[in-house]
Amino acid sequence: PRLRRPGRSLSAHVARTSVGRRGGRSRVPGGSGNGLRGASSVAARLRGGETVIADQFDEITVLFADIVDFTGLAAHLSAAQVVGVLTDVFTACDELADRYGLEKIKTIGDAYMAVGGIQPGEEHALRRVAGMALDMLAAIDMYRAPTDRRLQVRIGLHVGPAVAGVIGIRKFFY
Repeated sequence: PRLRRPGRSLSAHVARTSVGRRGGRSRVPGGSGNGLRGASSVAARLRGGETVIADQFDEITVLFADIVDFTGLAAHLSAAQVVGVLTDVFTACDELADRYGLEKIKTIGDAYMAVGGIQPGEEHALRRVAGMALDMLAAIDMYRAPTDRRLQVRIGLHVGPAVAGVIGIRKFFY
């Protein structure tokens, strides 16, 4: 079952958030390509003969979020409900990342990671990542699990240098 507050879905709530927030709805040219500086540029680099794909950034902004005590909640849910909760929450996060022109890096269990500042010419990454974090808090605040339990998230931000590269052959790691 999809998680909803009576009459309002999480996705519908996300669609209404950040409209008035300064910096919301900003898009970064070439952003959100689901990979370091765009998946197509990685493919081109691999076709061009590069065997080690690694880039260094002087300053990026990373968002890391996880659901507080998700393991405890999951113990009271069916497998389908666990997957439903994570799908709903991460779909909302993906929509916010797109709205703010940020790059989703990965999900691991109940954790979500996104980054700003990796596209050439990208500005105001910290402001956009912080805006996404605030909108995530607002969206999750209205969310209810099938047990009618309120979800809480921990969100951390980091600004600074980073190295990103293809680990294995399929995905970037930061």
